[in-house]
Amino acid sequence: MLTESAFKVFAQIENGKISPSYFCIGEDYFLQEKMIDTVWKKIRSKYPDAEKSIFYGEEDCTQALYSELFNVGMFGSNRLVVYKNVTDFDKVAKKLLIRYFSNPSPGTVFVIFYKGKKLPDFVSSMGKHLKFVDLSPPRHEQVSEVVKEYFKTKGYNVDNEAVELLKLRAGEDLSILLSEVEKILIYVGDRKSIRAEDVEEIVGFTKKYSIQNFRHYLSQREKNKVIECALSLMDAGEKMPFITSVLTNFFIDMWASDEKDGKKRNKYHRMEHASYRNSDFRAIFKRLVELDLKSKTTGVPGRDLLIPVLTEILLSE
Repeated sequence: MLTESAFKVFAQIENGKISPSYFCIGEDYFLQEKMIDTVWKKIRSKYPDAEKSIFYGEEDCTQALYSELFNVGMFGSNRLVVYKNVTDFDKVAKKLLIRYFSNPSPGTVFVIFYKGKKLPDFVSSMGKHLKFVDLSPPRHEQVSEVVKEYFKTKGYNVDNEAVELLKLRAGEDLSILLSEVEKILIYVGDRKSIRAEDVEEIVGFTKKYSIQNFRHYLSQREKNKVIECALSLMDAGEKMPFITSVLTNFFIDMWASDEKDGKKRNKYHRMEHASYRNSDFRAIFKRLVELDLKSKTTGVPGRDLLIPVLTEILLSE
């Protein structure tokens, strides 16, 4: 049993390789909607009169769903059947699905969106007529690879600097990121190599930057990225009191993390703690209090106050 990435499956579908049934696991809303849209567009391009039916796990629709799957009407032989928000399968459902997967209806594409954390055991042997698709939202550290993969499925190469700049300017929401990718592809035309200059030319600061990104760069002590991220947050409308609060809460977490509790922290928190293990937290908190006071009582632009403080904290031991 092999679970394939969303963008690999999208590319297969766009190239005309459509499986009779897809079992999707993962709850990224954008990827789910793109899965439906990709299949539906491909079916309609070949069969303009095709039909689409959507059923939901929250509804009592079992009988209607299986009637739709097993009863092929004279004028409905080409269709897409979608079953969303599925949380469980009773014995009858399992039996019917195994029967259907073993002998799917001709002309029907069936897509299930399962909300469980792992694939149910009963579908494990259904690989002949069933493709497993991972629609999980990418974690922060996975976004770059997801973007690279999307470029690759479109036939383009992209360098690391371009990907990082794209994330910085567009954020990490896939719907926005990939929308910006499409703009870049139109801009470069037949050229198959994407550079940071292309991103800089096309992509503005389109979305408020994620605080999770800001914390991540803080944990890595990546001074330039921390400053650039903070400035982009401010460009998107965040005020200095909010930025100062985020910084203060981050360093309170670091200061409160006692070494003896290290085993209780996850890998990410241990990494953060290790980056600031030898820091002078008294000095850091003093600078943050000063930053907060000056931002509220002086007319100095926030970025002019913030950059020196971030530089001092991130370069100090």
